[in-house]
Amino acid sequence: MKKRLYLILSLIFALILTFGLTISVLAAPNLPESQPKSFYAQDNAGVLQSSTKDYINKLGRELRDKTKAQVVVVTVDTLDGFPVAEYGNALFRKYKLGDAELNNGCLLLVAVKDHKLRIEVGYGLEGALPDGYTGTVRDQYLTPAFKKNDFDKGISDGYTELVKKVAAEYKVNLTTVPSAPQTNEQKSSGSDSTEFDSSVALGLILIFGVIFLAYWFMMKIIRWLVNLLTSGCCGGGSDDGYSSYGGSDYDSGDSGGGGSSGGGGSDGGW
Repeated sequence: MKKRLYLILSLIFALILTFGLTISVLAAPNLPESQPKSFYAQDNAGVLQSSTKDYINKLGRELRDKTKAQVVVVTVDTLDGFPVAEYGNALFRKYKLGDAELNNGCLLLVAVKDHKLRIEVGYGLEGALPDGYTGTVRDQYLTPAFKKNDFDKGISDGYTELVKKVAAEYKVNLTTVPSAPQTNEQKSSGSDSTEFDSSVALGLILIFGVIFLAYWFMMKIIRWLVNLLTSGCCGGGSDDGYSSYGGSDYDSGDSGGGGSSGGGGSDGGW
């Protein structure tokens, strides 16, 4: 009798466990797979220009190389009914953004058809990107542009601000960040000397062009003389001054660094 009771209870427990696991799997959001060739600008919704994706990828890689931090943009059509915070946290953990020890990742998630966005921040960046600051980025750069359906500009500007703040936290300079545009006063003050500046620039270009050609021609002569002396005029092969090497500098792709989400950040709609 006891054996039969144990068997029935074990069966019931197994059914409950199986049912619970099935429900949890079905309840999990269907997250897009990572895109290694465009890791920092994963545009599943197709709202970014190619030049914008190139800019974001270049800026994201430079930040990663100098700080190990990763700021990633992901656009999707819809969240499939899931809350944006839950979806963003799950996506952050799937991609493992940021360094495994520093947890310095940040995700900018934009659900175009749902009119929802989320800035998800890892533990290691919660000091640099507190909720108040991410809310400011959302209100000043993201939602105003999204209301005009200008996702390209909103994402580009918002991403730049997030990356600049992270770079400032680590005290590094980023060469990819564009310089600030001139104000109207700066443009008007410089308009009087436009003709003079252009003529000076043209003259400098011509001077440097002549210097470069002279230098190039001189180096060709020196290289020829060195080859002549070292080869002994025996025709034992040639060396044009260039060396071949194995491998390639092609960046085959990016991936997450093993970081985890801290649950901080901001979300909103438009």
